[in-house]
Amino acid sequence: MQPQRAAGRQFIREAWRRTAWSDATVVCVHVALFVLVASVPFYVFTEAVVALVTGHVPHAHELVALGRWQHLLVNTLRVGGLAVATALTLGTALGLLAFRTDLPLRRVLIAASVVAFCIPPYVTLVFLFARVPIFEWRGSLLACGLLNGLLFTPLATLLLGGIFAAAERAVEEQALLDARRAQVLWRITLPQARPGVFAVGLLVLLLTATEFMLANTLQIRTFAEEVFTQYAQARRIGAVLTALPMVLILAVLLLVARPLLRELGTHALAGFAESPDRLRLGPWRWPLALACLALLLTPVAVLGPALLKYFDDPNAVRHAAAALLPPLLRSVGVAAAAGVFVAVAAVGYAATIRWRRWAGAILVGLVVVLLATPTPVLGIGLIHLFNHPDWRGDLHDSPVILVLAAVIRLLPVGIVLLLPAIRRIPQELIWAARVDGCMRTGLYAHILLPLLRRDLLLVGVVVFVLAFAGDAATVLLAPPAWETVYVYAANNIHYGVYRDLAVLAILAGLCALLPAALLLSYLGSVERVAGRPSQGQRY
Repeated sequence: MQPQRAAGRQFIREAWRRTAWSDATVVCVHVALFVLVASVPFYVFTEAVVALVTGHVPHAHELVALGRWQHLLVNTLRVGGLAVATALTLGTALGLLAFRTDLPLRRVLIAASVVAFCIPPYVTLVFLFARVPIFEWRGSLLACGLLNGLLFTPLATLLLGGIFAAAERAVEEQALLDARRAQVLWRITLPQARPGVFAVGLLVLLLTATEFMLANTLQIRTFAEEVFTQYAQARRIGAVLTALPMVLILAVLLLVARPLLRELGTHALAGFAESPDRLRLGPWRWPLALACLALLLTPVAVLGPALLKYFDDPNAVRHAAAALLPPLLRSVGVAAAAGVFVAVAAVGYAATIRWRRWAGAILVGLVVVLLATPTPVLGIGLIHLFNHPDWRGDLHDSPVILVLAAVIRLLPVGIVLLLPAIRRIPQELIWAARVDGCMRTGLYAHILLPLLRRDLLLVGVVVFVLAFAGDAATVLLAPPAWETVYVYAANNIHYGVYRDLAVLAILAGLCALLPAALLLSYLGSVERVAGRPSQGQRY
């Protein structure tokens, strides 16, 4: 018996050492990633402020002039305000019809919104500019704002529809005793969704304010476009100083909105697993369904034929497709790597925000700063951190820098998406696991990852879609011979649409079908869990 007991104690000691080493490894990886991510905005903003204070910035009076900042702020707010108004108006109407009514074709509407969300914006712009020449809209704030709003309408439709579907059922059922469903929708459901509507509006404003490609194409001087222009003129400090007012304003808005976002999460958790009551449209069912169908088919009917004229020569199309296939595969690889990495890393950070007070507060601050920082600034920070003649230069000249840029930009998105799912896990379950001796790796392997598997799929797919869509940091960071499709589109769309861009739009649109199918599968699984409308039905 004694040798067996000694062997058992030795096995326990070895297992404890391996577990402790694994826990230390997980913590070190999370801390190292946090330091790397935080160093990018901290480095560029600190350097710019120090250079301004010490007087090492040429033409500093021009860069920090209030009149210049005011002009950029007015343009950004006008474009962002139009985008928010357009996306919220269309998204609210379509979200209510798709998620809270008995519309006959509501699943078609949801599927179309998912596919439109997964299609990169530059693909939509190629279709649009094939019909309408670019020069007709250059300098138009109205066109820039409306186009941004239309580009973000599918995202607003899905988010607002989910918010309306997650309203508190008990309050609605109590109100149905004294009022009709339409009155309950107007007086109960919509007021409950105010935090969500505000959050979606803030999201659209963030995406518009940090968007680069459309503003640069239409030559609209917004903060994001001006940052890119300043850096293109070899004025790195000027580019960062230009972005400071927008970063401060967006950061304040995010901090002010945090209580509303927490309230939104509470409502979402309360109605997560319950089926919503649907508003019966009566005789308006089919007229509204046909109107939605016309709304979906009109862009395809109007813009599709305009692009088909570039496919008149099959040999030229094949040559263009062969030339564009490598950048397309690079874009898919970068987006897939970013999706997997963000989905795995966001679990630990979201759990820290949920259960660690001070560390969670620091992470919330980092999330706010990253969300408010324009993507060109993040690209500038990565260039000046890694563009050195040593091992960092090797990373800078490889596709790793593109994956790193996507991870830094989209890690806050993954954390925000996972927070409601983390809040669904009872605190008592974590305490019980800790009491039983479960350490950090055990919590991940046996509790967090199994319970969050569907949410991790959602995060991975959303990050893939956003990374595949690209940003200004990709344009700044793309190494030689590692051009992505977004870089190709951003560099060539200024000259108008021609055969190569048309082929690129078709290929990139086809690549968007896989994440769209995964998102539809996710929505179908959520519907089955919630029991709506019946067991086994899918979108």
